[in-house]
Amino acid sequence: MGDGKKNSWDIKPYLAVGLIVFLVAALLLILYFFLLRVDSAASGVKSFFHAMEAIIIGCVIAYLVNPVVKWIEGILGKFIQKKGVKRGLSVGLTLLMVILVIAILLAIVVPQLISSVYRLAVRMPRGLEDIMLWVDNRLEEHPELSSIIEDQVGNLNDFVQNAVWTQVPKYASRLMAYASGNIRYMTGALMNTFIGFIVAVYVQVDKEKFMGQAKKLLYAILPPRQGNWVLRLFRKSHEIFIDFIVGRVICAVILGILVFLSMCIFKIPYSPIVSVLAGIMSLVPFFGQFITILTGTLIVLIDSPTKAIIFLIIIIILTQVTGNIIEPKVVGNTIGLSPFWIILAILLGSGLFGIIGVFAGVPLFAIVLYVVGEVINLILKKKKMPTSSGDYRDAVSVDIETGEILNRKSDANLNGIKDIREGDGTDGKGSLGEDPSDEDRCKEVQGGQSTIP
Repeated sequence: MGDGKKNSWDIKPYLAVGLIVFLVAALLLILYFFLLRVDSAASGVKSFFHAMEAIIIGCVIAYLVNPVVKWIEGILGKFIQKKGVKRGLSVGLTLLMVILVIAILLAIVVPQLISSVYRLAVRMPRGLEDIMLWVDNRLEEHPELSSIIEDQVGNLNDFVQNAVWTQVPKYASRLMAYASGNIRYMTGALMNTFIGFIVAVYVQVDKEKFMGQAKKLLYAILPPRQGNWVLRLFRKSHEIFIDFIVGRVICAVILGILVFLSMCIFKIPYSPIVSVLAGIMSLVPFFGQFITILTGTLIVLIDSPTKAIIFLIIIIILTQVTGNIIEPKVVGNTIGLSPFWIILAILLGSGLFGIIGVFAGVPLFAIVLYVVGEVINLILKKKKMPTSSGDYRDAVSVDIETGEILNRKSDANLNGIKDIREGDGTDGKGSLGEDPSDEDRCKEVQGGQSTIP
C-alpha cells in the first residue's frame, strides 16, 4: 500500500468458470426435463419430420439427380453460355427423363407383373394338388407313416376351422381399419412426392447459393482448421454415397436384364416378376441375392420342378457373375466394409428406418465408420502414434515416452539380450538375481532396432 501501487483483480478467469458452470447446469436441466417428457419430445420430433416430409423428399430427389443434372449441363454448356438458362434446361430435362423412365417402366412392367401374378394365382391350386398327389404316392409306398400324418392333418384341419370361425371375424374390422389407414398414407405419400419434385427443382436451381450459406455458417461456428476438416468429411461422405448408389442401380439393371433374357431363352415362366424381383433385391447388399434365389425358385417351382432346377442353376451363375465380375468393375470398393459390417448395417438400418434403412443402411454406416475412423486417426496423430490398424495387430505394449508400439517381433531382440547376459555370467538376471522387469526389457528393445508392426 505504501509504494503507491494499486492491487488489480483480474475477473476474467472467474467469469469463464462461472459461464462454464452456468452452461453445464443449463444442459443438465434441459436433459432432466427431456428425460421426464421423453414421450412428448419423441412425439414432437416425429411431428416435425412428418411436417417436413415433402421438403426432405425434395432434397433427396435433388441430391440423387444431381449427377444427371451436371452431365446434361456439361453437354448444354457447349451450346448455351448463359448459366441461368443452362441450369433451368438441365433441371427440367433431368426431371422429365426421370418421369419418362418411371412411366415407361410402369407401362411395360406393371401389365407383365399383373399377368404373372394372375398366372401364379391360377397355377397355385393345381401345383398344390400335384404336390399333394406326390405326397400321397410316397405315403402309399410307406404305409407306416400314413396314420401318423393323417392324425396330424386332422388336427391341423380342426385348428384351421376354429381359427377361421373365431379369429377371422375378430380381426376383420382391424384389417379394414389398417387398409383405410394405408390408403390415407399412400395418398399423403403421393402428394408429398409431387411437392418434393417441385422442391427439388428449386433446390437444384439455387444449390450453389444454399451450399455457400451452409459453408458460411460452418466457418462462422468453427475455426478454419476444423471447418476444413468437416468439409473434407462431407466430400468423402458424398463420394461414398453417390458411388455406391449409382453403382448399385447400374448393377441392378444389368442383373434384371440378364435374368429376364435367360428366363426367356430357357422358356421359364414368370420372367417379368422374377427379373424385377432380382433387380430390386440386388440393391440390398449380401442378403439380396439369397432372397432372389430363394423366392424366384419357389415361384417357378409351383409351375414346374424341372424348370425350377434350371432356374436355380441360372440364377446362381448370374448372381455370381454380377457380384464377382460386374460389380467390382462398376462399384469397386467404395464402401470398404467387410461382410460382418454389411450385415450389421442392414440389421440396424432395417430396425431403425424400415425398408429405407435396408437399402440406404450400408452407405450410411460406411460414412459413420469413416467419420469415426477420421476422429480416431486425428487423436492418434496428436499422440504421435501410428494410424494404421495393421500396426496394432501384434501389439503387446506401447512405450509411454515415445509412443512406439512393441510387439511379438521384439522377442528376437529380447532373446539376444538374454544370451548376452548369460555370456556375462548373469544367467539372464540382474546382479541381485531378479528377473529384469518388462519395463527394462522394453527400454532395451527400444535401444535396438525393434520394428513397429
